[in-house]
Amino acid sequence: VRLRRIQKHRKRRRRFVARRPHQIWQCDAKGPVTIKLKNGQEISFHVLSILDDASRALMAAIVVPSPDLGACVRVFRIAALRYGLPSKYYADRARIFDAQAFRAGLATLGTHRIRTAPRAKEAHGKIEAYHRSLAMWFTTPLEKQVVIDFIHLQQLFEGFIGVYQNHYHRSVRMTPKKALGNQVSAKQVPPSRLYEVFRQEKRLKAHAKTGEIEIQGVTYLVPDALRGQV
Repeated sequence: VRLRRIQKHRKRRRRFVARRPHQIWQCDAKGPVTIKLKNGQEISFHVLSILDDASRALMAAIVVPSPDLGACVRVFRIAALRYGLPSKYYADRARIFDAQAFRAGLATLGTHRIRTAPRAKEAHGKIEAYHRSLAMWFTTPLEKQVVIDFIHLQQLFEGFIGVYQNHYHRSVRMTPKKALGNQVSAKQVPPSRLYEVFRQEKRLKAHAKTGEIEIQGVTYLVPDALRGQV
């Protein structure tokens, strides 16, 4: 087994090995996971997480109904507001991570998006190892956990984050929290800048009769004076 592992990882991809915190952040989504609430309603959710490559600590993680572009930007903003900006950012070629708005925002902030090929193997399985802990300590126990609503689900997830950050990690030989050591990135950015760089400007025309306009799958009504206008 060891020989097979050596042959498999003979050519080590050094660009995926961070030597200090905030050099590389890895982001990925896990799901969908379906659970039944206390009232009998079934809901599905995804977990969107950002992991620091060097310390294996969680920079930010949220529970979302769907891993769309808005959720991808939101979890990055949460991490950047608390720790600053990473030098490099790794994610697969999923549509939300490969969106032009997200890639352009990272480039404007000076964060290098590590180029990956479609269906490429994971970066030494670090985010996948985290997902195994996620399944063992959070998603699997939910089968026997009474969940009231989505807010309660997020609160349970925050409890998992505390467990994960303080557990002994064999790769770093200490807890992720201790490996991170409350270090922040040298690259800082004002909060207003984080909200500006990911904005998209689009010109849409409201329906001439109904005044309806659709934005990211949601229908809105404009004032009567703006019906039929761009």
